Amino acid sequence: MNRRRFTGSIVCFIFATTLFVHAQRVPDKELASLRQRYFSGSPVSMKIKVSQIEKGGDTISIEYGDFYLKGSRFRIDFGDQVIVYDGKWLYTYTAFDSQLVVEAFDTTSALRLIYDVISGDLSRFYIRSIERLKGFRIYRLDYKFREVFYKDIGLEVNEGSGEVSKVEFKDFDDTLYCLDVLGVSYQEVEESFFDLSNFRVKERVDLRN
Repeated sequence: MNRRRFTGSIVCFIFATTLFVHAQRVPDKELASLRQRYFSGSPVSMKIKVSQIEKGGDTISIEYGDFYLKGSRFRIDFGDQVIVYDGKWLYTYTAFDSQLVVEAFDTTSALRLIYDVISGDLSRFYIRSIERLKGFRIYRLDYKFREVFYKDIGLEVNEGSGEVSKVEFKDFDDTLYCLDVLGVSYQEVEESFFDLSNFRVKERVDLRN
């Protein structure tokens, strides 16, 4: 995977009148419970798989990593690359060249979409439909407003545990992005995970305006 593309372009959301209002109430409560579980509750660690599949069905890339969420902060480890969000700025560290890039957390990026969905911040989206399949509930999400950065957004939730099991969406080249949650732990996430001084930085690139 082109990780810069994933970070920069890859954590959104059906009917009108009475049906719309009725359909929204229950799902909103369920999605609010996700926020309570992941964002407002205990720290969360996830084993994840991120796949990028082109329109024809060929797999472009598959990455395995770890996602740590604590309040408004998160960290993602992908091999020799670490991505840290401190609640204000996004930091990407690459061990290969000891480079640290700091930038604003782009609201149009795929990573922001994944973060918003997993953390339960769904203020930009409405639920278009709900599907049930073998113990899972799949929420199909659309943007509330005219901003449309991705399409075919799907949030898969395990009906038994109430946990997110998959997030998927497409860009406008019909490239499919899938994040599968392979395992979840609610143990304490150490503060050192968000300490940038632990990185041996040779080059710092500041992209903030």
